Amino acid sequence: MAGVADADVVADYAVTDIYMTGAYEAQKGVFKMEIPDFILRSKPASMQRALRHLREKYGSAASYLQQIGLSTAEINALRQKLVQGAGA
Repeated sequence: MAGVADADVVADYAVTDIYMTGAYEAQKGVFKMEIPDFILRSKPASMQRALRHLREKYGSAASYLQQIGLSTAEINALRQKLVQGAGA
């Protein structure tokens, strides 16, 4: 949607896991039940599956957003924010 390769999205997502490890462990201590790692962690395979599902079921992120009710103008505004935010 913002012209970024899947590999870059996956890599960025994976970096989150590195920087958030301490926070994940702290969050686990808050819950009174066992929380599976896939809920709190940012594993590359999870993002790969999400991107594949998005593409297979909806064709693209923009198509998904349109199907859930966003207008073309809203999607374009979101795209613009994503692209501008990347340069900030």
